[in-house]
Amino acid sequence: MALRWAGILVAVISVTATVTANVVATGGAGIPDAVTITGIATGATATVVAVAAHCYVRLDAKLDRLHELVITRFDQVDTEIGDRNSGFVEGYLIAHAPQGSVVPLAPRGKRVATGEDE
Repeated sequence: MALRWAGILVAVISVTATVTANVVATGGAGIPDAVTITGIATGATATVVAVAAHCYVRLDAKLDRLHELVITRFDQVDTEIGDRNSGFVEGYLIAHAPQGSVVPLAPRGKRVATGEDE
């Protein structure tokens, strides 16, 4: 927000000062063209910065809303579906997969060297 308003403020001040200087200095030599071009360029650059900052803020807000929408939708889907399919998958695997043999794990503790090459 601060960058947007800073860009607007710089643009307004720059363009106003340039226009005022050109109006006041109409008689005689006037102000140099480099000063006028610098004032206009500063105003244009500040305007571009303000517009880019505004677009960034709007895009960030839209992405936040989209993120919240997706999270809400995923929560709804998870609530509706739940774990209903897990029983089907487990039943299918039990029916079609051979039963594996149960092998007990070795007891925990120190490993004793048997002296044989492993």
